[in-house]
Amino acid sequence: MKIYVINLASSTQRMQAISEHLHSLGLAFERVEAVWGQDLSERELADLYSPQANHQRFYRPLSAGEIGCYASHLNVWRAMVDECVPVALVLEDDMELDARMPALLQAMEATQDWDMVKLVGMRPAEAARKWPLIEGFDWVDCKRLPSQTGAYVIRLSGAAKLAHRAAPFSRPIDVELRHHWEFDLKVLAVSPYPAHEAPTAQLTTIGFSRHLSAGQRLRKWRYQAAYSLHNAWHRWRQGGHNPKTS
Repeated sequence: MKIYVINLASSTQRMQAISEHLHSLGLAFERVEAVWGQDLSERELADLYSPQANHQRFYRPLSAGEIGCYASHLNVWRAMVDECVPVALVLEDDMELDARMPALLQAMEATQDWDMVKLVGMRPAEAARKWPLIEGFDWVDCKRLPSQTGAYVIRLSGAAKLAHRAAPFSRPIDVELRHHWEFDLKVLAVSPYPAHEAPTAQLTTIGFSRHLSAGQRLRKWRYQAAYSLHNAWHRWRQGGHNPKTS
């Protein structure tokens, strides 16, 4: 399985740490130059990000770091499509993986009927259903997809759906992927998560203000209510699914 590591040129400490970590697991990888949002030209920014759609679909503007983060993952999806990469592990450079990750990747690659598998989240995956993957780890069909995009496995089918429809985007990438039905993505998670943030995650490069105005707080409440409604509607219509062993 191909492995991509997204890394800013200036983040040398992160690159060294994850290189040593992946080497210790026997995992070869390809470094992908991350996009620094502040370096984008007006034309590039307009192609990637829509402030108008952001105002309609989210409750606050995106920071330059969030735009760059989304653009970095978009570049990975486009590269997979251009190179016809069948399946890949995508990592941000502040991740650490469980020692059993090679076996997990082999087991995931041997299954079908999913586009993406989330390997990390801010909170434990809340399962609508779960079933065994390998000893100690389960597949999870989530009631709500976990946030964070530091580690996930994606098939060419998923990369194509996202690469063709993602831009111009209007929400942070982890929020966008939680709206998986908009891209017709079949997404599962692994529990417990086999990835977690490394100590270098404290050297954040995203940077957005958590302070919200009164109007933004109201828009956030409306956004969250709408998300809950759409998520419940999608789950009712689609139901769960098991990945089929090939």
